[in-house]
Amino acid sequence: YGLFIMYVATHDLLHHWNATAKFISLKIIVLLSTCQEMLIGMLVKRLAAPSEDCLADPYHPSKEVQNKNREHFNAMWLTALESMLVALLVSRAFSTSDLYNIENESATQYVEVQLETLAQNDEDGDEDDDSEGDSEVE
Repeated sequence: YGLFIMYVATHDLLHHWNATAKFISLKIIVLLSTCQEMLIGMLVKRLAAPSEDCLADPYHPSKEVQNKNREHFNAMWLTALESMLVALLVSRAFSTSDLYNIENESATQYVEVQLETLAQNDEDGDEDDDSEGDSEVE
């Protein structure tokens, strides 16, 4: 819920970075993983197994164990298929073109100025330390 509020509040500000595509691609992953196991469980209970031996455990021959194995198999199979869709969504939402103009970002320039200031202060501090060291030797 909080992520949705943040998305609505910053939508116009972040529009040129494809915020909607990023939001949807991440939320679809969470939604699919949350609902998929439950939906597959209901389908497995309604649909009969193709055979008595289909995903049955030879050490625990019960319908419940067989159905649980069918649920897990189908969930992992769908996850493999969905991962291709998610990879496509993520590659389009998180494109490398977002990073091309990073030199024009004011936050990056601010960090560079701060690093230069720190480097200058270090150089000035080293000169002061050298002059103090020379006076102690004399």
